[in-house]
Amino acid sequence: MAALDDMAKRIGRPILAQTADPVFTPHTIQAVDFLRGAEFEDAMAGARLIVAHAGIGAIMAAAHLRKPIILMPRRADLGEHRNDHQIATARRFAGVPGITVVQSPEELESAIRASDYQPVTIGDQARLGTLIEAISQAIG
Repeated sequence: MAALDDMAKRIGRPILAQTADPVFTPHTIQAVDFLRGAEFEDAMAGARLIVAHAGIGAIMAAAHLRKPIILMPRRADLGEHRNDHQIATARRFAGVPGITVVQSPEELESAIRASDYQPVTIGDQARLGTLIEAISQAIG
């Protein structure tokens, strides 16, 4: 988050971040602890580009909304997560149209500066919508 906050000064684009980090104090980006339900969906729907850790929920939301997404997986060796399941998820989706995977703040900044964004497309969008609805009902 600190790297994203720092680069926001250089790239000059408004950034809204869901941080869930009570000790992070942003200087440039707009940060909120947590967005729920419709508020989260509205923020994602209004975004030009989504940047997220490699969580399957974020990937599915980007695909459902047909938004481009940059994934920067959390890493266990940096103490960001308990294991490297997000790295495995990112590898699985690397190369899917509309999904960019980065590993460093420098790669993230280059990806954000790119202007050739395309929406995420994962197979049959109708089937994806059905899957998203089933998961939403199961966890809702």
